[in-house]
Amino acid sequence: MRCSQSVLLGLLMSVAPAQAQVARFDVQTFRPTPGPRDLVIVPQTQPLSHLSASAGAFLHFQLDPLSLLNLDGERVASVVRNRLQLDLLGAVGLFDWVELGLVAPIVLFQQSDNLEVIGQEGFIRASAFSDLSLITKVPIFKRLPYASGFGMAVSLRLNIPLPGAQEAFAGDGSLTYNPTLLADYRFGMGALIAAQAGVHFRPQGEFFDAVIGPAVTANLGAELPIVRRWGLTTVGGLYANFPVSKLPDSPYSIPAMGLLGLRWYADFGVTFTTGINFGAACNFGVPSFGFFLSAIWVPLKTREHEAILHFKRPPDDPDGDGIIGDKDRCPQEPGPVENHGCPIRDTDKDGIPDHLDDCPTLAGTYNGCPRVFARGNKIRVLEKVHFATDQDVILPESFSVLEEVAQLIRAHPEWQEILVEGHCDFRASDAYNLDLSQRRAASVVRFLQSRGVEPSRLRAQGFGRSRPIADNRTEEGMALNRRVEFTLIRVAPAQRTPAGGKP
Repeated sequence: MRCSQSVLLGLLMSVAPAQAQVARFDVQTFRPTPGPRDLVIVPQTQPLSHLSASAGAFLHFQLDPLSLLNLDGERVASVVRNRLQLDLLGAVGLFDWVELGLVAPIVLFQQSDNLEVIGQEGFIRASAFSDLSLITKVPIFKRLPYASGFGMAVSLRLNIPLPGAQEAFAGDGSLTYNPTLLADYRFGMGALIAAQAGVHFRPQGEFFDAVIGPAVTANLGAELPIVRRWGLTTVGGLYANFPVSKLPDSPYSIPAMGLLGLRWYADFGVTFTTGINFGAACNFGVPSFGFFLSAIWVPLKTREHEAILHFKRPPDDPDGDGIIGDKDRCPQEPGPVENHGCPIRDTDKDGIPDHLDDCPTLAGTYNGCPRVFARGNKIRVLEKVHFATDQDVILPESFSVLEEVAQLIRAHPEWQEILVEGHCDFRASDAYNLDLSQRRAASVVRFLQSRGVEPSRLRAQGFGRSRPIADNRTEEGMALNRRVEFTLIRVAPAQRTPAGGKP
């Protein structure tokens, strides 16, 4: 059964036309907003820049905004059919905190069947002025035009009646008003999601079995860039109208309208938007289908026009994570600033994120590294090799770490020559430290040989105190300088040393 944007007459159809006379009302519950950044069906929260102005027009064709059906779903009459309407739009921004708007709708042409079915012989007026709308918008949470982030605003729309509007089903015959709350969020890549909710206060009345009166209004809209540098975006949204005095019989009969369109921000200051709108099944006061075309002009050399041009020239941030250009090491994948724009990953699954892991490809507990691993031309040992004081005797507590060194060397036969280096702090003479470091390096070589490493692959050398890596004036520095290192001297040409850590 077809029952779009219609009033079901039921038993009232049996009433004589003279007895069935009903009052007329504004059949169009939705009106466009005048801002060049508004989403047609829902305004965005940020006002026009100070002393920036806009002017434009919204041409809208509606198919069957109001028709009557009987209980069998058959069309009885079209009260308003094929309406072509032009809305003249204008707005101005003050102090970057207030936007004042004006919408002047004109019904250019419309048709109807004979209106005797509603108790009035004849046809609807072919053209008329609709109620004039005055709009004000004030932000609560404010951001710069087209800047990313959250915004919120309050708005008030006053609809002022004009002579003849009510007779043409283009006005309610008295002052109506619609206070609303707006909220939106713009993403770094330019997309915008906006929502609006409020109450439309209008006179109470009935049109056959439909109740006309105050209603809760709810709008949801979105804008998504297609080719941002060309200023080409797509817009869409949903408008719903919930009567306060009488709830619809089912969710399917809630007056609702969807919208889908394309938008172009032209360099010469005009925002063009075109698209279609369509009504939900069994709704009231919403066209079953329509199309629209709007053009809103912003004068050149104004802050509003500069904002539009800035929007069309986005920063080099293709993944939209807010990290620009060369600072983003992963430009195609969004990630946090602390990870240089790359996603948080844990490649080696050791529980430490790669950007905090000293060895992101090797699992370990030493800042993400294993206790023994190869990096570059070194075998890194993250625990000290301990010796008896002033001796070359390896303490048992270091046996396990040296056994891991031997195991790693045996696993890499391509390491043909490895230098075991001994180093000391600055205490004692050069000759004494050189001799001690040489003996300690030789002790490590003998230990590795006892664990299966071929003698031909190992060479010991002591460097005494000639190569400090820390300040010898502190205990901590001297402890770091007393060390054993392992350097890969010769590697088979056909093999490469695996890089266990970061480059």
